[in-house]
Amino acid sequence: IKAKARFVVCGYSQKEGEDYLETFSATPRWDSVRLAFALAAQFAFGFDVADVSAAFLYAPMKEEVYVQQPPGFEVMNTGDWVLACLLLLSLYGAKQSCCNWGGVRNDELFGLGFKQMKHDPCMFIKGEGPEDQDFLIHLVHVDDSLTIGRDAPRAAFLKKWCEIFKCEVATDKFFLGCEITKGKGYIKVDQTQYVQRLLVTHGMEDSNKVATPMEAGATFMKATEETVLEENIRPIVGALRYAVITRFDILTAVGIVSRHANAPTAEIVAAIKRIMRYLKGTVKYGLIYRKSERGLN
Repeated sequence: IKAKARFVVCGYSQKEGEDYLETFSATPRWDSVRLAFALAAQFAFGFDVADVSAAFLYAPMKEEVYVQQPPGFEVMNTGDWVLACLLLLSLYGAKQSCCNWGGVRNDELFGLGFKQMKHDPCMFIKGEGPEDQDFLIHLVHVDDSLTIGRDAPRAAFLKKWCEIFKCEVATDKFFLGCEITKGKGYIKVDQTQYVQRLLVTHGMEDSNKVATPMEAGATFMKATEETVLEENIRPIVGALRYAVITRFDILTAVGIVSRHANAPTAEIVAAIKRIMRYLKGTVKYGLIYRKSERGLN
């Protein structure tokens, strides 16, 4: 058993304009992630997933923020008053920590020759194009990153990246909950483990399988006072919407039930269960990228 502890900030007590200003931190667009995998399949690129350990501690705290001392480590002054801690570095829990870390991370990437894409601030490119031997794609999500490119420049970059930040290069290729598998001539991206957990969470792991996510020609009436249910289906609808990332086959069905998330009926609940039963039989489905003989056009 390995005991661990983390000193975190109670960010809910912070006041905007006093001890924090900017909190925004971008997340990658999924069309950027899919584009990166399409390029990787087309040009036979490899990829690595890395995680920066204690990422927020690399970012200085810009504002003046004081926190209580952690229990058991209090230091008293001469007047028997408990002293407060002035934060010099960003800590987990502070509202601006993610934003501060993003600025430090981006500055380091710029220093290594990367350019930030205008359409997606979490996508960085190095080189003039995929034909460039040193071409690299670097996608970031807070402290996680996905690097795509040829083996030599990718290894050289990761070596420098791990010298700047303490990183762990993952042996299991998971990025944003998706498992990435590289085979001979293809790359598969799926959410098998996510879907399995989803089925277990909602008690559908032993349900009967169906061939389609929704019955053909199914229509749903708007809920009335007599038909509306008090059941909260928003969590499961949100979970299904995340599964759509790699499961375009349930896109239409999930979109339809999402329209009724605030006022569900028995029909909508049954439709959601049918989607889950369909996932039960297609749990390993995902996106497969292959090289196109027609090129990128």
